[in-house]
Amino acid sequence: MYKVERLLCPTDFSEGSLQALSAATDIAAKLGAELSIVHVVPIMSTLPTDPNFVFEVHQRQDSLFGEMEKRLYEVARESHVGQPGNRYGVQ
Repeated sequence: MYKVERLLCPTDFSEGSLQALSAATDIAAKLGAELSIVHVVPIMSTLPTDPNFVFEVHQRQDSLFGEMEKRLYEVARESHVGQPGNRYGVQ
């Protein structure tokens, strides 16, 4: 029989994805598998229509990364899955 060594659970921190994370945590614990969590960032469906608006990609990216890291640490602590990798997912 195949041994599951790693599980991957995507999350956008919605209620449904947090329920899926809870289930993935239980499954990983029962199988003795490593659980990785990946934060899925929704794309901007529309850009602002104000012509004076300056869209700073790096500022938005840094803001999203900061929020993501904070939330991932909270979820990891609550789920007892260990510490998240670095901000770019490279471990």
